[in-house]
Amino acid sequence: MEASILPQIKALEPHQNGPIRFATNKKIGSKSKYFAVSAGQDKKMVYYWMDESNQLKFDEKSVDAKLDGSIGWYDDLLYAGQTHDNLGELENKFHLNCLSFPNALKLSGLRNFIYEVACLDCSNDGKFVVAGSTDFTVFSIELENGKQVGHNRHDIDEVPECIRIDPTNKYFALAFHNSTISIYNLKSDVDDLGMEDSSTVATIDITKKSFLGKGDVSYAMTWSNNGDTLFVPTQGCVKIISSGGWCQAGLLLAGNATSDFFNLSCLSPCGEQLVASTITGMIFVFGIEKRECLRFFENPTVQLTSIIWNPFGEKQLVVADKENKVYSFSIETTNAFPRQSEPKKTKRIMIEEDSDTEQMDTIDSKSAVSEDFGFDDENTNMSADLGKIKEKYGFDKSSGEFVSKSSNKVEETIVKYEKYRPPALPKPFGICSTPRAHDGCFLKWNKVGTVKKFCTDDGEDYLEFNFHDISIHAEITVQENGNKWSMADISNSAIAYASSGSPKSSSKLIVNYFASWDYSSRNWECHMLEDENIVGLCIGDDFIAVATSSRIIRIFSLAGTQLDMFGYSGPFLTMICSGNNLLVVTIVGGPIQDEDNYEFAHKINWYFIGNKKNKTLSIPLELSAWSTLRYLSFTEDNQLISMDSNFVFRVLQNATLNWLPILNGKELIVGCGDSIWPTTIAGDTHLIRYIYVRNYKYPSVSSNTNNPLSAKWKLPILDGDTEKSQFESELMFNQMFKHLTATGKITNILKLFAVACTSNRLVRATDATKMCETGKHISTLCNYAAKEKINLLVEKVSEIGRNMDQKVTNCKSVFGDDLNLSEIAPSKPRISFQDKTPIIVKVPKRVFPKSPHVPIQPVVAAMQDLSSNDYGDSSSFTTNYSEPPKGEIKQSASMDVLSIDTCQSESGVSSSFNPFKKTSQNNLSSLKISEDLSNVNYFDELGTPTESASTTFGNDNSRKRPLIDATQGIPSQKQAKLSFGGKPSGYDLWKKAVHDGLVEQYNGDKTESAFERYTGHKFKQLPPGERKKWADKANT
Repeated sequence: MEASILPQIKALEPHQNGPIRFATNKKIGSKSKYFAVSAGQDKKMVYYWMDESNQLKFDEKSVDAKLDGSIGWYDDLLYAGQTHDNLGELENKFHLNCLSFPNALKLSGLRNFIYEVACLDCSNDGKFVVAGSTDFTVFSIELENGKQVGHNRHDIDEVPECIRIDPTNKYFALAFHNSTISIYNLKSDVDDLGMEDSSTVATIDITKKSFLGKGDVSYAMTWSNNGDTLFVPTQGCVKIISSGGWCQAGLLLAGNATSDFFNLSCLSPCGEQLVASTITGMIFVFGIEKRECLRFFENPTVQLTSIIWNPFGEKQLVVADKENKVYSFSIETTNAFPRQSEPKKTKRIMIEEDSDTEQMDTIDSKSAVSEDFGFDDENTNMSADLGKIKEKYGFDKSSGEFVSKSSNKVEETIVKYEKYRPPALPKPFGICSTPRAHDGCFLKWNKVGTVKKFCTDDGEDYLEFNFHDISIHAEITVQENGNKWSMADISNSAIAYASSGSPKSSSKLIVNYFASWDYSSRNWECHMLEDENIVGLCIGDDFIAVATSSRIIRIFSLAGTQLDMFGYSGPFLTMICSGNNLLVVTIVGGPIQDEDNYEFAHKINWYFIGNKKNKTLSIPLELSAWSTLRYLSFTEDNQLISMDSNFVFRVLQNATLNWLPILNGKELIVGCGDSIWPTTIAGDTHLIRYIYVRNYKYPSVSSNTNNPLSAKWKLPILDGDTEKSQFESELMFNQMFKHLTATGKITNILKLFAVACTSNRLVRATDATKMCETGKHISTLCNYAAKEKINLLVEKVSEIGRNMDQKVTNCKSVFGDDLNLSEIAPSKPRISFQDKTPIIVKVPKRVFPKSPHVPIQPVVAAMQDLSSNDYGDSSSFTTNYSEPPKGEIKQSASMDVLSIDTCQSESGVSSSFNPFKKTSQNNLSSLKISEDLSNVNYFDELGTPTESASTTFGNDNSRKRPLIDATQGIPSQKQAKLSFGGKPSGYDLWKKAVHDGLVEQYNGDKTESAFERYTGHKFKQLPPGERKKWADKANT
């Protein structure tokens, strides 16, 4: 069959280096004069258009970095891979950038790669861009106005060659150098859990011969306009792959190119014709409906690198070849392989008779013989087209392989109904674990250490247990040996690791109890029942909890004794341990959906292991909208912290069981596609330790840059930049976590009060007044309002103070001689913790003689000056305050306290101080203790104002005697004596009265010191008036 020769057309040379690749505008109805854009291996973006004489023209724009030859176009946005040359650095940087059209200016960077971008494509709605790099990674990026809002990563084993997104925006096809095609979901069905489904939907073999492996052959497949068919160029033909079952539905054959390889394909705008080219330069035009070759052209010298249809003229093609030349030509879609003439009514066949004589017989052309064997040559006896016979019975003409049952096509209208697929449940995962990658993954990262799983090319994977404190234990390495360990945990006493079951082996748990005093009890293992797989694992203080697929929680001792077992409801998600507390997170109910998103409700089942008296708690887990759980952990002081897939951190308030947002992690993320991965939470310092991950969701197990960073808790307060909001945030934070001292709290209240007075917001000033806890603080605010001459505010603040004084009086009248012990004893907490953390004992502030006076903050200094003045009749609510002489230290009756670890002198010098060290007689003689403090017990003094420091309302003449007399010189304080015998204190009397009730409520460590801490904590929670009452009883 003779081929058509391409007309001699003047070629354009828009690029200096190639290969050149085209892209057309994916947005339908574009009004731009340009119909195509191309990218090569240079710094030029080239746009193509047709002039009035139907001649191909181009315009070019320079870009800031060299293009990698990959290009995508939607509306006024261009997507291109670029290489940035870094002067002075050994390595270049490779980026996927978003550029403006037609100026080619960089708008944003979407993704960074280790090597250059090999191929990319954008969706028909402009919401997705898929890019593949030679670093064996592919990213499906979700966009909004050209900016990234989400992404999915796919780790591949071959270099990508071509990416095509289907018109329905559901799948994308990815061709590799090993001549295979993989189909992926454009958007993962499983949302951000750390275990999203990035597996392939289907895999298609292009050909058995890897003709793409040379790396110098451009390849391009194409989808049909409705997305139900994928056209795959291969050897001698173009395969038609149906998206219904990802099987071959037919072939587009070229009779004279059966041994040639097709590498490029492109569908016409109308969707009725397909153009394909071979690696030898031949161009074929096929009809889709009848699956026949309409025309072919031959260019025997140069291979093509890209080919497109002109959308403004369906009979015009634009091609680029390996010599970096671009040209266009028109085609006439006449049948290149004319059909054979219609068979006549009669045909001649040879029939062999018994008499060995030949006889001509006439049979109808519609007879079975003619129909079955397809005779088509009237001039030759018994001649037939073997290719048609093979095709009629379902065999391929060229290869002879069986394709389908029959080639007889019955035209019928098929209506496809997509089957409803419910949202996929989140998969179980371990806290601080990562999905498996090609180099391995993290199985655990906690405050004790890390558990890493390393994957090797020879299949000899192994686990590595590393302790942050090597004094606990040295590094432990465990070979996998085909067990496929999928979860692990590490603690100060033991390590545990488990495998999921398989058809050949059951699920298994292995524990190394290295802290055991009995060497033979250190290592043990346990196999689950048949069809029971381990889905969760964690280690507590003295137990190991295992969650199984049978919805059973199994409790083991560290030595392997089965202690308990109970069931849980709902699909399992994750679990954690702290002390004797076990938390299991499950899914509750069905999905909550809208048009594009869905979410599941989460529930926490709170178990108290080893204590049958405490009931199991069920707490709803609060997450952001359309998100799921990513992190859950206890702090060192037993505060429960969670983080969802939107990087919002929350803390559970144990008193109210409400979740409080403490940090929006998105504020910590700088680059597009970056994320944070929390490791530990410090509750005492209110810090979140995390690893900043670039270009991915999870840290790499083999990376050397996994250095944790820290971020301070930050409440999402409104107008956070204003001074008023900062004070409000500090006070609100203190109300929830009690991190401020008494002086720090009143300082913030005074600042908030001053801001309200300055802005003439008097009601806000009264709101600040109600935050005060003592009458002395209210008196200070009243004096400040009087100095500012706001008489109305003075009256309101005085009224608040009088109401507070009345409440204190009423409380004293309630607890008389007939005391109800049930009212005094603290109520049983809703959540109890086994607290083994050391308690910091607070002692009175140590005063150093002859220490210079330290200037106090301006607002506090103003407060002191105000309180020293007498406003007479301006307010009936007054307080007594005397300015200490120079060189003296002002002390309040509340006695500011410091940590036992260090005491800081007024000169700023820190010195070690042991409050339990016996003081020598010489030192005792140099100390002068206030008479009011000498007889007050330590527990009574904490937070309890003495009578000399109490405030009197409504009496101007009732002045208080200063706690420290200036005429006595500079006094010093010593630590309040701890009572070990002799005269009982108020604390001792109270403890004796409510001892039985406390023992019943206490469920912590069975040690005397732990119970003493618990008792002291409960005594300090009593109202100040109640503690004063018990102190008075002790004195009398």
